[in-house]
Amino acid sequence: MGLLAFLLVPVLTFGQLPQGFTQKKLTQDVINEATCMAHAADGRIFVAERSGSVKVFQNGLLSTVHQVQTTTDAEQGLLGITLHPDFAANGKCYLFYTNQQRSRHYLDVIGITPANTVNSVTRVMQFDSILNGNHNGGALLFKDGYLYIAIGDSNRPVFAPQLDTYRGKILWLLDNGEPAPGNPYYNQPGASRQRRSIWAVGFRNPWRMSLDPVSKKLFLIDVGEHFEEINDITAPAASKNYDYGWNCKYPETTDSLKLEIKP
Repeated sequence: MGLLAFLLVPVLTFGQLPQGFTQKKLTQDVINEATCMAHAADGRIFVAERSGSVKVFQNGLLSTVHQVQTTTDAEQGLLGITLHPDFAANGKCYLFYTNQQRSRHYLDVIGITPANTVNSVTRVMQFDSILNGNHNGGALLFKDGYLYIAIGDSNRPVFAPQLDTYRGKILWLLDNGEPAPGNPYYNQPGASRQRRSIWAVGFRNPWRMSLDPVSKKLFLIDVGEHFEEINDITAPAASKNYDYGWNCKYPETTDSLKLEIKP
């Protein structure tokens, strides 16, 4: 399990950058409620706005590439974006968002050309019905050619440890959205698609994932009511049933984790 609130070392005032960091303003254009970004090897930066716009920053200019039909009710909207590892060749960009009816989350793949036009839109997955507008999750990340997706518990903690729902889970998938062989329950006879897709269970609102480029470890931030957890989800423990504890465990301490921020 991970931990909690953060105290930077040394303590910084608001707006002060850690030593070794620099700040540069790239554009005068307005970006509204950016939820996440994806960086292409050719220098393009794709930005997801919660209202559904996918924008690209290139050569000092910001323009809209695509628009999904979504809602910004509660914590919903366009919540996740990532690029296929072979984006340079196939142009595939993955989007996680709430549908306009607030009833489902979708995973779409759009094809983006080098000229920043969209030549295809494919619905890859739709997830369990939404029970509440909070705790959506939405993080997307590729590692070693496989797609990881973080799904929130829809503000219904009871579902987080249950195996036949996507709610409160980390999924490990092929790039076409199918369950990846090697998932803990992939070969279980009669297993549902949800169960076969599960990499780890027991999450509240798994908001963002990050891959350490040196150790290749995969970390996830799970948002709590008063604290946040940082979880190492590289290799969930079979001895713990691949379970990270929600809804049975929650940090109660106010101790801070001291982090040194390095450039």
